[in-house]
Amino acid sequence: KNAKKLLNSRFQIKGFILFTLILLSYFLITIEKLPYEEQKKRRDFKEKITKAQQLIINQDYSNSIQLGFQSNSIYPNHWLPHLVIGVSWEALGEPQKALKSYFEVIKINPRSFFALGHIGEIYIQQKKWNLAKTFLLQAKAINPTSSITYNYLGQTELKSNNLDKAEEMFLTAIKLDNQSGDFHANLALVYFVKAD
Repeated sequence: KNAKKLLNSRFQIKGFILFTLILLSYFLITIEKLPYEEQKKRRDFKEKITKAQQLIINQDYSNSIQLGFQSNSIYPNHWLPHLVIGVSWEALGEPQKALKSYFEVIKINPRSFFALGHIGEIYIQQKKWNLAKTFLLQAKAINPTSSITYNYLGQTELKSNNLDKAEEMFLTAIKLDNQSGDFHANLALVYFVKAD
């Protein structure tokens, strides 16, 4: 349920689409100066990634994984297919497989906000609070405007009984997105534990 909730959030999907479009635009801008074989590879890669992205939006995760592997076979050292595969495995309830894919992403692209955030989210589900916090802090450093990251950081602080820090994280999440009931509920829990 948590994975679906995260995947269905407009922010995550729009961000995923935006970064994909930027990357694919770069591929297409430079394509005409390349040999025919490389042009064909780039077009195939773009087609498969775009289709996989649409499958994720349509919650057809098994087929998006297949397209992720196919695009990975075109460019084995590119991080984007691993991200597609990781998001799909996570949505299918396979956190260990998702983690493996996300770690491949950050091995190739250490500043992938999405991979770092998803790793943190999986570790929260596994109640590995310190590991979750480590990756979420890295994600926050890259994208300090993600309300979801602050919400997850608040959860790690709450579980570590750092109530003031948890309150700060949830308040920041609410400032960034005051429409999330979860953020308000989590903040209320902090105040309950503080007997306020």
